[in-house]
Amino acid sequence: MTTMFRSPRKATFAARAFLTCGGICLLCLSILTLPAMASSPATQQTTQRYNWQGYIKESIAVSAWWEIQDGIVAGALSYNKYSTNGEQNAIRLFGEMLAEGHVYIREMLPDGQISGMIEGRLSPEGFTGTWTAPDRITADKNGSFSAKEGKTYPISLTPSATVHEPLRWQADSADIAAIPGKYVYTYGPYQASGQVAVSRTADGALNYSIDASTSAPAFNMAKASSKERMQGLPPAKTVLENNRILHEDGEDCAFELLFFHDFLVIRMMDQRFCLCNFGMGATVAGIYLKQPE
Repeated sequence: MTTMFRSPRKATFAARAFLTCGGICLLCLSILTLPAMASSPATQQTTQRYNWQGYIKESIAVSAWWEIQDGIVAGALSYNKYSTNGEQNAIRLFGEMLAEGHVYIREMLPDGQISGMIEGRLSPEGFTGTWTAPDRITADKNGSFSAKEGKTYPISLTPSATVHEPLRWQADSADIAAIPGKYVYTYGPYQASGQVAVSRTADGALNYSIDASTSAPAFNMAKASSKERMQGLPPAKTVLENNRILHEDGEDCAFELLFFHDFLVIRMMDQRFCLCNFGMGATVAGIYLKQPE
């Protein structure tokens, strides 16, 4: 199915609300973000581990594993047809818990391209849900955009006896030299994407610059930086607390950057979605994969 000017499906949280920014009423159709968190520093978290085997579309055999820590999901999935040992050609998985037992996961290629979305529920018997390909947006010679909806298939996983080695999760102040670099995600050409550039200062602090946008045709922007804040406040504090930096830009805008071994999670803080700071539907929230130097 092809639809003109259709926005691709990527939201993990959607809200419809009338909001006022500077006296102008905005209809915010999509607040695309990870689950909002209360304002508290990151602490050591309990880790849940899962090992799976099963099928997509009842015929495509897959093996997978993931861990869940502080509501964040990380792991890998292998299409058995293309794998000889369960790990070869494995695709990274990143996502979040949306509610008790309900998870939303993205397949992410090494360049940050999202190749599929998995959504479903955990139960004592396994995991059931759907696997969906990203929508595909194209542009014609006149600059008009059209989108083809990605296909959706059922996915069913059952516990596997295979045990994966524990994931290396947290980067902290002891690993600060490994944190600087570029972190990215993208849903494909003309689609929602984000990039975070992180550098280290001479005194050991971190500077960051975030650029994200919605899909065509709007390409609404969400930008934030440790050096500049829209409300005239001084530069953000950029010293890690555990693996966390809290960015605040006025009473209605706050998010946390959580640095892990080779990925970055940005989560909006509770009721502080930066709606007046970013373009309509745009957000810096998301999961970004670190790129090689």
